Amino acid sequence: MEAPRPQPAYKPLFPAPELPPELPRFSDPSSPLSLRGLFQLFVRPRAFFSDMERLARKPELLLLTYLIGIAYAMDKVDQHLLKTYIAGKPQQTISYVLDALESWTAYWGLMLVGGLSSALFLWLVMGWFYRKRLEWSEADKPDPARARQVWTYQSAVDALPAVLVTLTHTVVYPSYLDAWEGETVTTWILIGLNLWGCWVSYVGATTAFVLDRGRALFWFLLLPAGVLVLASGVLTALISQMGAR
Repeated sequence: MEAPRPQPAYKPLFPAPELPPELPRFSDPSSPLSLRGLFQLFVRPRAFFSDMERLARKPELLLLTYLIGIAYAMDKVDQHLLKTYIAGKPQQTISYVLDALESWTAYWGLMLVGGLSSALFLWLVMGWFYRKRLEWSEADKPDPARARQVWTYQSAVDALPAVLVTLTHTVVYPSYLDAWEGETVTTWILIGLNLWGCWVSYVGATTAFVLDRGRALFWFLLLPAGVLVLASGVLTALISQMGAR
């Protein structure tokens, strides 16, 4: 009788973790916000999200959630500016926002305060929505705390660079309005990081949870990236319209 032929090794496109997420192999003693941790998050996200015990550390989690809230508040100011410029009435804006646009001290004061309420909102609402996407990807009763931890760190991929770029602008430009009107290159870099953040989100979800890969690919990568590309196209058209005036 002929011996069965050995089957070729199959390497899936999106391999699952070798061990269940409930059984971490180790816990890195370094902070997830250290240079080593951030390098893993941005470059080797599967290795980063394989150590959920490290990601559960409260000081780093609270700090990062606050920074994400600040980035969210910054984005709201940008949206407000864009709307007023599209309307052709950039001078018609809320008084305290107008003060923030003309003074870096007022701007950062507004962001630090607004970041608190934004952080609470994002932690509750976006953390809940991240868990719902896990359920839609056939996760079996995903732990809410773990879902929020993964959401927080994947959100850092675009939030941390946004805060860092604005800190750099604080030194280079006399006001936030000058930076907003004068910068274009960093805007597209941040959009690129947002796209990369969609990939990190997918990797984080499929590493920390057992999911249906096809559904997870849609909910955590294809749909968010598609929405982002569409929004970028609209933004490009609006910027062109503003420049033609």
